[in-house]
Amino acid sequence: MQESRRRSRLELVLLSLSAVSALALSCSPWLGASEPTAHDQEARSESDTAVLVAPPDATTSGARGGGPSLVSIDKSRHTPIASADAPPPELPALPEGTTVLHVGDSFAGALGIPLNKHLKEAGVRGVLKYRTASYIVDWAHQPALDTYLSQYHPDLVLITLGANELEIEEPERRIPAIRKIVDKVGDRPCVWVGVPLWSEEHNGLMDIVRDNAAPCRFMDSAALFPDMPRAHDRIHPTMQAREDWAVRVFAWLARQRRPTETQAWELARP
Repeated sequence: MQESRRRSRLELVLLSLSAVSALALSCSPWLGASEPTAHDQEARSESDTAVLVAPPDATTSGARGGGPSLVSIDKSRHTPIASADAPPPELPALPEGTTVLHVGDSFAGALGIPLNKHLKEAGVRGVLKYRTASYIVDWAHQPALDTYLSQYHPDLVLITLGANELEIEEPERRIPAIRKIVDKVGDRPCVWVGVPLWSEEHNGLMDIVRDNAAPCRFMDSAALFPDMPRAHDRIHPTMQAREDWAVRVFAWLARQRRPTETQAWELARP
């Protein structure tokens, strides 16, 4: 009798253990599953490299320590890459057989020598007349400008002056001289090429020129060629910078030209 009871208890224990084992097997996620195939690994790899636009917020797995808190964005898949070798836009042709007279100080020489080479290649005659240590008042009151205008009959006049006067007091006293130079040029198209400033400390003379050079156009060289490399004197442009400056001025002139029946070098109004 007792033997029969012990056997019954043992059968019940074995039966319970079998039930627990069966339950554990049914709940396991991996047991009984097949090994991942190459297709599954490929799909998982593609999922891992998906681009996320927004980072996870504080309630996502990153904040709980269950995943990365930073999200990398593969910008190459969203931002087109511009070609560094893209050619510059073609410039309008310049009027062959015309004459450009360029006068001024040492900066006129720094710009004018390489600029004249580009003008010559375009079929335009460039005449450069500059004096290194010269001033706005010199060109306003001396006869040199009148002589060059009568001698060369330019279709366009370029003026580069003011470099030697950027530290004078009361630069507004140059206004009458600026206007006198413009009056001498007369009805010819002209451009006052602003001096490329080499220091933030200056007297504002180029702003005064800008405001009083009309009807001549004012070309802001500081904006046209910011961070211009300078020679050892830290004032004048390096030889390569002179060439680069000339290329930019040449392109500016070509794009600003609005020829009329009587003026091949008429320029757009600002």
